[in-house]
Amino acid sequence: MDTVTPEARPADGAGTGRRSRADLAVYGALALVFVLVAVLAPDPGGRFGAWSLLPPAALFAFVLATRRVVEGFVWGSVLAVFLAHRGNLLAAFGDQLFTQLTTRDNLQLIVTLLSIGALVSVLDRSGLSRRFGTWASGLARSGRSASVVTLLASLVLSQDGYLSVSTSGAAMSGVNERLGRPRLFTAYLVRTGAVPGSAFNPLATGSVFVAGLLVVNGYVDADHQVSGYAGLIPYMFYPIAALLVGFLAASGVLPPLGGMRRAMRETPTGNAPEQEPTVIADGGRTPHLLNFFGLLAVLVGFTLALGSIQEALLVTLVVAAVALVVQRAFTPGSYLQAVVDGMKDMLELALIMTLAFVFVAALGETGFTGFIISGVSGNVPPQLLPGFIFVLFGITEFLVTLNWSLYLLALPVVIPLATGIGADEPLTIAALISAGLWGATACITSDIGLLTTFATKVEVFRHWVTNLPYQAIAWALAAVAFFVAGPVLT
Repeated sequence: MDTVTPEARPADGAGTGRRSRADLAVYGALALVFVLVAVLAPDPGGRFGAWSLLPPAALFAFVLATRRVVEGFVWGSVLAVFLAHRGNLLAAFGDQLFTQLTTRDNLQLIVTLLSIGALVSVLDRSGLSRRFGTWASGLARSGRSASVVTLLASLVLSQDGYLSVSTSGAAMSGVNERLGRPRLFTAYLVRTGAVPGSAFNPLATGSVFVAGLLVVNGYVDADHQVSGYAGLIPYMFYPIAALLVGFLAASGVLPPLGGMRRAMRETPTGNAPEQEPTVIADGGRTPHLLNFFGLLAVLVGFTLALGSIQEALLVTLVVAAVALVVQRAFTPGSYLQAVVDGMKDMLELALIMTLAFVFVAALGETGFTGFIISGVSGNVPPQLLPGFIFVLFGITEFLVTLNWSLYLLALPVVIPLATGIGADEPLTIAALISAGLWGATACITSDIGLLTTFATKVEVFRHWVTNLPYQAIAWALAAVAFFVAGPVLT
């Protein structure tokens, strides 16, 4: 299954020659970057300043030029470690790789990805995904109504981003395709509902994390962390704009943009083939549709009860094993094979995530976030601080999203900075949160984005270029809102 790392595939010998020359130019430029770092960059342990911008810029440029995502992560992480450690590259890269792979949170994420792959495979091979698609097709009579349902489903499940994109993406992709909406459009909708949508739920995973940081950094006390976070929601202009654009696009008010126009033309209504389930067990029976909703209820319920999507996925896989083997959809052996095959489908995504861990950690060693903040501190009027925070971190998060690390690194500086210069604190904090949500929604290196491509079975690069125009509109609207609200509220 080609869900990640789209390659440029020339159609003839001339195309191959052009690609070879282009690759030589890209690798030549990359080699020059390494030489410049080796000769001119500050020594390891020093202040890297603007040099810290080089690894994310190089990663972004390489992927844009070659469309090779995995290789881009390899070179980006190697360059970041090389900048931070120079001649000690091999040992430092090995140490960083081991550290990131043995960090509890990172291991949990990888296990979560593998478990999602396993569950999607089970639902597909049992025929439950196809049964749900048939049922949903009867409810959604048009492409527009199916698109709105897709966005709403992702929004409802946004308690956890991984749960939202994996469930709604896998369930609704085929439905939308049969009604003339390409999988790329489904990918855009579920990512929009899962990430910006989560900002409006104070009890969502990301919201709880941010609320905890607000307590740690003295913005609110522990008894008021939920209300403190809720007070920021009216100022989160990016997620507000992203959902507005999403509903306009889903309902057809906003026409297809950029590469999405071509994808729409390539997906005529009713032309998508029905996908028969691939049941491994001889004589396996397709179980009743209620099993799909039952497993979804188990997944959502245990996610809420345990506070962990990883543990909930493991419980769901156990429940699915018992239920589907008893109903003879699988034999025990064929069920295990479906689980293993689903995990195999996620290995490339897990590799990208591992490289991203190394990249972000090495980037932190170069003082990347501190450099960005130092450029703002003391040079920006208080009325404009929220807008500058959103725009500057929006640019860096677009190049390489730091995910929740952005809040860990930046909130301890942004909160006292806003207080010290007299900027509006809630608006400034909301600007930083909005920048992080923009990165998770628009950056090509986002873990949520990569999981979205798996759930909807689309290529990473094509999803990125078709998703970006819609998110860019929302980003521009939010930037204007922050620059207008700053002088009004300060």
